[in-house]
Amino acid sequence: MNKLLSILFLSLVLIACNNQNNGIGITQSKNTQKESHSEVLKPLVTEFNAIMLKLQTEDDIAATQKKLEVLLSKFPDDNNASIQVQKLELKILLQLGYLDDAYILSTKILEVDNSASIKETQCLILRKTQKPLSQIQNCYENAAKLYQAQYEMLNKDEPNAQYALWGSYAAMYQAGHSEYQQRLKALVDVQQTEDSKLTYQNMYENVVDPDVMKGILEAMPYKPR
Repeated sequence: MNKLLSILFLSLVLIACNNQNNGIGITQSKNTQKESHSEVLKPLVTEFNAIMLKLQTEDDIAATQKKLEVLLSKFPDDNNASIQVQKLELKILLQLGYLDDAYILSTKILEVDNSASIKETQCLILRKTQKPLSQIQNCYENAAKLYQAQYEMLNKDEPNAQYALWGSYAAMYQAGHSEYQQRLKALVDVQQTEDSKLTYQNMYENVVDPDVMKGILEAMPYKPR
């Protein structure tokens, strides 16, 4: 697999949450602000998608990175950028290997959006940059708490509920709590269909096989400041 395409797997960790505030009391000023943020985001997303589409056919990593550098320079340099703009910028920072900047930006995002997936992305950054084991383990434990909170807010019959519970168990396993391997296996065993059982079995193997994490970390670029 193309090395950058391996890196793009990390984008799955950063799927944006579309938790819109649809209350009746939204003011006109908030609507105007959302429209302004949308105007900023739309051309950035369009250009980002075009770059990724081009990569599928050309497979030119150097050219892709150069285009991403140009795109990165177009992001607003202020503290008022929307969460969606910041999440897109985070994807680009990760793909270019600016992990120190990515960690700072992800911390800023987490201040207003407690996304378990973004917290887990921070854990990957800590692993890649070889931070102390205690710091990495604490990061995964905090990610597990966020997944657990997400699980508790969902109807337990929803498919997303099982995914959230899986995320909590997997994060605890990555934090060094080996007993969670059995809990992960139990989630595989309770699946009712062959498709879901295969999906969860693959997820299980990706969590417990150390070579998978090793491959992800090796694929992540890192350009220290």
